[in-house]
Amino acid sequence: MPSIANSLDVSSGTTILALSLLATISYYYLFNDKRFTLSERLYFLICKRNIQEALLEHELLEEAEPEIISENTQFVEINDHKLRIVHIIHELGSKVPLIVFIHGLGGQVCCGKSEVTKDWESYTTASLVDDVKKLLLDRYKYPATVIVAHSYGCAVASFVAASPEIQASLKGLVLIAPKEHINETQKRNQNKLRWIPDWLFNCARTADRKGGLHSKSVDRFLGTEISDVDIRRSQLRWNLQSRSSVYKRFVRGASFPDKSIYGKINVGVLLIGGGLDTITPSTDMSVIRNHLLGLDPHDNSQWDEVAPSDNIRVPVPYVIPDVGHVPMVVHPELVNPVISDFLIKNCGLNTLSGAWQILHKTKGENKWDLKNYAKWASIANITNEPIGPSLFRAMKVMRQTDTAHCPSALLAKYPEIRFIIDISNDTPPYRATDFEHSRIEYIKFKTVSKIPPTREEVAKFNEIAASCWEKNPDAQVAVHCHYGFNRTGFFICCYMIERLGIAVPDALRYFKDVRPPGIRQVFCVNIANLEIIAKQTSELEQLRQQLSESITSQLSISESNNDDDRNETKQALLRLEAQNKETLSTLAEKEALLEKTEQRLQELTEKMNREKEEAAQALQAAQAAAQAAAAEKAVADAKAETEAKAAAEALETASTKSTEQDLYNQLAEKDKLLQEQQAELEELKSQWEAERAELSKPALEQVTAQLEELKETNKAAVERLTEKENELAELRSQLNRRDRKPKQSLSKEQEQQRRLNRLTMDLENDRLLIQKLDELNEQLETQKQKHETILQSHAKALAEKDHVLFQHQKSLKQLKMSHDNATKSLEQGHLHQLKKLQLQHEKALDDLKKRLAQAERQAKSAVNDELDQILVEFEQSQHNHSAEVASLQQSYETQISKMRLGQQAEIRNLIGGSSSSGSSDNSAASKLKNNAKFNWPPVAV
Repeated sequence: MPSIANSLDVSSGTTILALSLLATISYYYLFNDKRFTLSERLYFLICKRNIQEALLEHELLEEAEPEIISENTQFVEINDHKLRIVHIIHELGSKVPLIVFIHGLGGQVCCGKSEVTKDWESYTTASLVDDVKKLLLDRYKYPATVIVAHSYGCAVASFVAASPEIQASLKGLVLIAPKEHINETQKRNQNKLRWIPDWLFNCARTADRKGGLHSKSVDRFLGTEISDVDIRRSQLRWNLQSRSSVYKRFVRGASFPDKSIYGKINVGVLLIGGGLDTITPSTDMSVIRNHLLGLDPHDNSQWDEVAPSDNIRVPVPYVIPDVGHVPMVVHPELVNPVISDFLIKNCGLNTLSGAWQILHKTKGENKWDLKNYAKWASIANITNEPIGPSLFRAMKVMRQTDTAHCPSALLAKYPEIRFIIDISNDTPPYRATDFEHSRIEYIKFKTVSKIPPTREEVAKFNEIAASCWEKNPDAQVAVHCHYGFNRTGFFICCYMIERLGIAVPDALRYFKDVRPPGIRQVFCVNIANLEIIAKQTSELEQLRQQLSESITSQLSISESNNDDDRNETKQALLRLEAQNKETLSTLAEKEALLEKTEQRLQELTEKMNREKEEAAQALQAAQAAAQAAAAEKAVADAKAETEAKAAAEALETASTKSTEQDLYNQLAEKDKLLQEQQAELEELKSQWEAERAELSKPALEQVTAQLEELKETNKAAVERLTEKENELAELRSQLNRRDRKPKQSLSKEQEQQRRLNRLTMDLENDRLLIQKLDELNEQLETQKQKHETILQSHAKALAEKDHVLFQHQKSLKQLKMSHDNATKSLEQGHLHQLKKLQLQHEKALDDLKKRLAQAERQAKSAVNDELDQILVEFEQSQHNHSAEVASLQQSYETQISKMRLGQQAEIRNLIGGSSSSGSSDNSAASKLKNNAKFNWPPVAV
């Protein structure tokens, strides 16, 4: 017995030492190296993989994607989830077909970057087919489409190709390594896959990658014959990018087309596979070809009887020998020519020919050139958002050969744009026909550069824009001239001012905020001039109406044949002449206002000209000539006005002394003087224009443009003066016609006074009405400001609420993470204790077996006693082991229940805090609402 005890003490000490060393090594391996997570270390430890393979996997995952993929990546929201799409735009646009590549379950380029969703239905084959169909029908509306798919992607592509709405544009289908069906065992495994935990699936994948570049995971795709290190590195990286949770959902929801689906495909189909493919054997392609041709699936002897047209539409499958599951990766020099030859010859897509594309690329190479390309390239392509409250997007002109700003790029990057209004005067440096088979409608509206548009052009543009929104109220409209600033901004601002009721400063500010530095100042002044001219036109119309009423009232007055009546007639004529003088003075004031505007434009022009040192002399000469002409014009106008006044005074003096014939003679002399002054003005104008043309010859192009603007402004002023002279001539002709009529008796002086009083009262009422309107506008503006303040405070309260909700969500996430970590640590501790008890139990059993063997070798008399003692000790040991296991299980369950109770309490606290904050936010919102005293239209926040 003492020997047995000594042996037990020695063995137990050795066991404790070994366990201590094992624990020390495990701690160092699991926690000391910070380059790997704990789960990675556990997986590698369980799978018996070395540290070099882990470092290789980290290195591969940190490698950047090729530039051709990263630069053409887009994230598109389809069916309430985001898909990662790589759209490489062809410079020939819709002239060549759209080629769509669909990858398989994983382990391929561009796979693994889309948004991950937790539901299982989004990964079914039907859901993937809907995503592809929505992309082709709504986003990429190409007249011709080709689909190239691999592995499981072939099933998705076949379902898409069998859809009637896709077949109108689908021209060809290429299936690489397709799978024909899955058997019953695979279907049962599909259903079981959902219940496998992700950590266990990750562990199995880690074991599958044992061996690194030469693991089963890589050999399954490439085969064992491929020795190219770069290809193996790429394949291992693609395998690592597939997430276990997503892969499980893909496999669980996978379904494959049957004979009925293949029978609906009526386009050319090319089948390509590898001779050593173990995932999808090449024999599956023969069955799929028979489905496509309507033959017996397992009888290839009928291929000799297939019609030539069917052999062209579905040729014999192309099997590449000594290649695994990815022939396009291992031997692209064999796969690409076969696909190209099939699409060109069998499907009739001649635009994919290299010779055709080179010919059409070089045919119009020079017509896509741009003036001042460096300046064009330095300007932003398009505004990031609509301008102000409108749906306009300002952009610079596109260029056909520019990959970032051409028709195909615009179609791919901006699905919200449905109309393009081209306001340039020349043929654009891009092919407008690229928009014919797309969602965007191209509209050409020619305008001249460097000249502010006229009111007629603005009205036409407004009609075009309004017609766009009649077709699609929510669509965005892109507008461009050359750089997308002056003309573009002018038209957009005019639309916002006239159609949306926005003030001029606000419209200019909206455009400047999204398209800095905004519109050039000359165009801004022209926008203000539009308002001034509109007001002047309104005032002239009112004056014309007053004169018409006055003449009508005077014509209705009857004249008498006595001298008193004749004197009253003369006085009426004098009053009319006085009114004409007032009209002339009003017109003179308007002309002065226009001259001030011209002077302002001239000052701006001089300021710009001073910055041009090379054209200083030419500019000074042009300015001097312009000033001299303006001075001569002012002198002539003053002279004409003085002579007109003198004639009018002479007419007034002579009216009391002469007869009616003298009055007619003086009016005729006045007309003659006015005509002479008009002739002198036209002569001065022609001389000034000739001198300016002579002086502007050596000036630079910019000086010429600025002088042209001044010329247009002066021309408009002369035209307005001519219109006013014509109006005055019409008034005189009306007076002459009235004097030639038979004399009628005039009404009494009291009736005339009464009419004058009524007119005065009407004018006073109009003045009071205008004053009341101004006061009402001020009240409305104050009410609007108060309402905006209330909305801002409400928006601030909502932002605070969002912040609180974000904090609560963050706290819940942290609580969940801590709970998961604690649960994992408890599980690991529980497993460790179980293993430790198991080892102790096994050790006790070994000791008892040794003692039993020793007792058997002793005398028979001592055997029974020894057996009894061994049995007693064995039962005691087994009882202790069961008690320890039960105690450990109870403590584990107790800790788990405590953690759950604590977590539930924290969640209740968070929910209570969020509800209280939500109620406080609601009360604050209601308080803000109650404080609003006026019902003003809501302002977008």
